[in-house]
Amino acid sequence: MNSIQGTNWRNYLLLPLIVSTTILYALLLKSWLLLGVTFYYVIQMVYQKQSLLLYISFGMTCLFLIRLPFSHYELPPTQTSLRIQIAIYPDTIKINDTFVTGEGKTDFGRLTFQYQAKNQAELASWQKRGTRNKAMQVVGSFKEREGSRNLHGFNRKDYEFSRNQLGTFMIEKVTSEKPLSHFSKGRQIRAQAIDWVEEKFPPDLARYIKALLLGYRDQSFQEIREAYSSSGILHLFSISGMHLAIFLGWFFYFFRRSQLVMEEFIWPFLAIMFFLLILFGQGISIWRATIMYLVNFLFKSKQIHLSAYDRFAIGLFLLLLIEPKSFLQVSGILSILLSFVILSCASIEKSSWRLSIDVGLLASPILMYLFYEVSLVGGLLTAFIAPIFSLFLLPGFVILVGLTLLKWPITWLITLFQMFIAFLENSLQFSRYFVFITGKRSFFFVFLLFIFSLYCYPNKKSRKWVFVLLLLVTILPKWSLKTAVSFVDVGQGDSIVLQSFGNKEVYVIDTGGKIHFNKNSQMTSKNAEYTLVPFLKGEGIRTIDGLFLTHGDIDHVGDLSVLIQNFSIQTIYIGHGSLQHPNMVNLKKQVSRSTKIIELKAGDQVGKKIQFQVLHPSKLGKGTNGDSLVLSSQIKRLQFLFMGDLEEEGETQLLKSGFDLKADVLKLGHHGSKTSSTENFIKQVQPKHGIISCGVKNQFKHPNREVLETLEKQQVKVYRTDQEGMIRYEWSFLSRYPKVLTSKEG
Repeated sequence: MNSIQGTNWRNYLLLPLIVSTTILYALLLKSWLLLGVTFYYVIQMVYQKQSLLLYISFGMTCLFLIRLPFSHYELPPTQTSLRIQIAIYPDTIKINDTFVTGEGKTDFGRLTFQYQAKNQAELASWQKRGTRNKAMQVVGSFKEREGSRNLHGFNRKDYEFSRNQLGTFMIEKVTSEKPLSHFSKGRQIRAQAIDWVEEKFPPDLARYIKALLLGYRDQSFQEIREAYSSSGILHLFSISGMHLAIFLGWFFYFFRRSQLVMEEFIWPFLAIMFFLLILFGQGISIWRATIMYLVNFLFKSKQIHLSAYDRFAIGLFLLLLIEPKSFLQVSGILSILLSFVILSCASIEKSSWRLSIDVGLLASPILMYLFYEVSLVGGLLTAFIAPIFSLFLLPGFVILVGLTLLKWPITWLITLFQMFIAFLENSLQFSRYFVFITGKRSFFFVFLLFIFSLYCYPNKKSRKWVFVLLLLVTILPKWSLKTAVSFVDVGQGDSIVLQSFGNKEVYVIDTGGKIHFNKNSQMTSKNAEYTLVPFLKGEGIRTIDGLFLTHGDIDHVGDLSVLIQNFSIQTIYIGHGSLQHPNMVNLKKQVSRSTKIIELKAGDQVGKKIQFQVLHPSKLGKGTNGDSLVLSSQIKRLQFLFMGDLEEEGETQLLKSGFDLKADVLKLGHHGSKTSSTENFIKQVQPKHGIISCGVKNQFKHPNREVLETLEKQQVKVYRTDQEGMIRYEWSFLSRYPKVLTSKEG
């Protein structure tokens, strides 16, 4: 790097930003490696006698250290009942059935709260978010601060750390409430706007308006997410802050057309910018978009000429001052890195279509690291759909809101928008065939791939080879070099994954599924999106050779639709007669024509690399617990017995069947319930290990104490998903016996 002379600045501020940021994250993450990176760049600046850059780096670092919170509040034991006061952030309240979640502030920091509404009247009061600007005296306890319960799964501990939250507080009782007159008035305005949109517009339209105009994403947003995630353009929904830049562009255009000079409209424009920041929810992507726009606006008004990269560095520095943990949040990573990719490409490629395609490819290392998958048509679809959002949907929604405020009759216009949105969502369904599951790649591999791609992109000769490399990395699957049997922690339910070496054959036994205990509600099966699906994608699994549905209970088949949406399933195996079960009646309609459905009964054999023997049912059933598929399989030298939810009567039938029931590893029937796993049955099986799949503090109180005593008496080592998380038996290529790994052990 040449020395800086006079005021000839161009792309110099990125280096001090890198130095100060690596120091910041070395302290946050306690990483010696990041300190090594810092040391390297400092040596470079010293060697090249860049004293000014050193001073700037030192100044940035000092400001980061002042901003960095070194104090840490220690949570009391999770079983401890506490009485605390929470000042509610009303615009964060989300309601799913009778379950209320949100964020708030206490005397010792921010937290997330969860609360089960006691009756419909109480639920109705929570649904009026605009009136919830209150301080509540509550009694409850903190949820355990835990890491990922499954390999490649959601890590609550890291999530709460990245968002500067103490943890999740489970409210048992609200003892008193009082209004807050001056606390978070902006949040109350946003909450009232959310309530108004839900009241005035039909649900399918309201969730778009809330997401695009207010940056609010609740349970109903998941339906939008399903439609757009496979297309690779999910960042349109305020992850990138695109909508804020569009709104500010409209206001800037209005002020310029009003014949005002910048010095005359700068303050009203800044006031509008601040109001939009509050209205859109103050997320990382919104802050980034606001700051970047503000830096460009102020520099332009003051006629300060800096390069685009230097302005980006200043904006990112200000963002990290406001939120030092921006790079620890998924929305922050996407927003910052995607904007940097766009900046890098825009200086070279002028065609908007080609630019979108290039950005999509260059961003693929980021997406494969965060989501374990990449859409090959994401860039192309972004080029096509972004104008639809910016030129039609966003202005259209603003017009709808305006006309509704004026109380004009616009039922026909609402219907038109509903039809267009339905058409758009249906049209995007084809994109899921172009999504390639890449598996979880190592951070250093992805980082080097990302840097190499950006470095080579400006050279037209090497650019095509960069794209070929990115395409190959995306298309080629991740081959697992392990043979494994994984008992996935899906909460109160069952799901087991068996992988042969290189994922040449993959079988899944049951899908899990969340049970709702409110008799007036219908179960929404989305639990697998945080448990089973990320595990399978992280392992690079694209095709499930066989899916066994042991019986029809929700906690075993409830997340079937999620698996169908995300993976190719070659064959679904069910017990003889299980199609009569209410949860399986429409099974044939849910799956694609290429998926076979085969009914099994005792004596059948399934599989090649991994072989299963079916031990139950022996006669036509109806898909109930007593008709559960029971499977036996030998992996290397270990014999596994998977019991589904078979109960005592079925165990007795098995003992009389003549099958060899001896097993090294027994997956206990019915989650360790007292209706299964009788002492006589355990004696006959003679397991060394007993696996119990059950939810933490589940309402059924599984596993039963008597069952645990039986296992202890028979000297069976017990593994429980509620205590250990995922339980994984893993063989390397040459090993005969597995390592037993649990998520709680890391």
